[in-house]
Amino acid sequence: MPSSVEIAIEEVWAQSSVAGILFAFSPVLLFLLEAPVVFSTMYTGEYPSDWMCLSEQCHEIKHNNPGFSPCEHPTWSHGSDYHWVARSNRSSFIMDFNLTCASSLTKDIASSMPIAGGLVGIFLGSLVYDLVGPRRVVVVAELILGLSSLVGAFCSNYTTLLGVRFFQGMGMFNCVIGSYVLIADFIPARFREYQTALCMACMSLGFGPLVVTATIVSDWNRSYYAMVLYTILFGLPLLWVPESPRTSWLAGRKEKAELAIRKFARLNGVKWQGFKDMESEDQERMMDGIVGQLRTLVTHRVLLLETLGQMLIWVVVYVTFFGLNYAWDKLLPSTSTGFLLAMGVQLLAYICLIPTMKRVGRRKYMAGSFLLAALFLGCGTTDIALGDAGWSAASVAGILALFAVAGAYSGIMLWNVELPPCTHTGAVLGMCSAISKSFGLACPALFSSLAELTGGFQVTFGVLAGMCAGAAAVSLALSETMGRAIAETPEEVKARRLERRKKEELEGVTNV
Repeated sequence: MPSSVEIAIEEVWAQSSVAGILFAFSPVLLFLLEAPVVFSTMYTGEYPSDWMCLSEQCHEIKHNNPGFSPCEHPTWSHGSDYHWVARSNRSSFIMDFNLTCASSLTKDIASSMPIAGGLVGIFLGSLVYDLVGPRRVVVVAELILGLSSLVGAFCSNYTTLLGVRFFQGMGMFNCVIGSYVLIADFIPARFREYQTALCMACMSLGFGPLVVTATIVSDWNRSYYAMVLYTILFGLPLLWVPESPRTSWLAGRKEKAELAIRKFARLNGVKWQGFKDMESEDQERMMDGIVGQLRTLVTHRVLLLETLGQMLIWVVVYVTFFGLNYAWDKLLPSTSTGFLLAMGVQLLAYICLIPTMKRVGRRKYMAGSFLLAALFLGCGTTDIALGDAGWSAASVAGILALFAVAGAYSGIMLWNVELPPCTHTGAVLGMCSAISKSFGLACPALFSSLAELTGGFQVTFGVLAGMCAGAAAVSLALSETMGRAIAETPEEVKARRLERRKKEELEGVTNV
């Protein structure tokens, strides 16, 4: 049964205007922050293409041994005995901090730090999303992201860089998850597919600022100034979007819930009359704190099992999606080519999301996306070169698999809002995202260290294909939520599950 807030939102949207629609969807701009934060080390951490001698001793040794590397002479000093030659006109922290001779894991660790920060940040955020409200969490996350990016502009050693990347991830991922929950609380159920497609499209469009910054800003330190600018610009909607009315209502703050909806109604030119006499029905559903929220999650079997299923799907999506995006420098002729192609196929996937999901439903859409991804990844296990330009069967398979996985990524974002009760929306979404990031820490190394150990991408693609096939089976086991109001309590989640079971039993009897 729809809550008082959901009924009020429906009343306002029935007379919505362009200004009101822009108001509701404006926090989507925060999704543009993800790519510039996560994948920046693909440009700022480039390895040198060559090196040149500066000292006479170096010249003499190199002349007698052409294959010699300064890494074989640890007592030499970078800048006085030899100098690394950059691969492009961009500077690199790898060369500035003299990390060229270190293991490839050195760069992988720097690439993984935003995911580690996101793991910690989203876990903490998931405990308070539904209690203090997603907007408050996003405001704090914006401050963390902006300040850490500013510190990055003055970073002078590798340890500080790791800290900067960690706090960037902590702030950015909470901006993304929090803004998604905030938007969901201002739109009716029938527009959830549009919300998800728009949010994910903005996430893929974030590759644009990433490539533009790498093209225009050659100094890796100064690229962090661009990140500060993006944080301010994309965070402007927080100036006019109020706190989630649903969160305020469930926390017992009826006046603030009414204030948020009235502000939304004014933008739509609607004279909203308030909650009237519906409050008694919802007062029993108020939040009872973090401990009570977690206790409810653990003690309600259906809610717990569906949450665990969502976590598994998140892990598969995250490892596959980010693993492929971290590998474009190895799968394709250039990193920028990979990111631009990734942006294109992801946009196509999100455009296909709305009509496909409305036609087949959540379960079949997710299962179909994963099976398609498994098929494409399976084709990538063949080591076939396609010409001399750096393309291979793995290159094409990676691009096509990203299309399918991007569809599943958008699907699980949408499902995470619909499967749990609204008392646990932020908590479940946050926990699923945090768990996925604990596995996502391996993404940067997935196509580098593993590929080096196995001599190619066949094993990596095979493992990912198997994971996607398993996620397809899990998707079919979850509940169909298309066209249904979000459950208000764990009991309603259980009732929804029983309703599905009875329907399946009835269909089975009919078929017999």
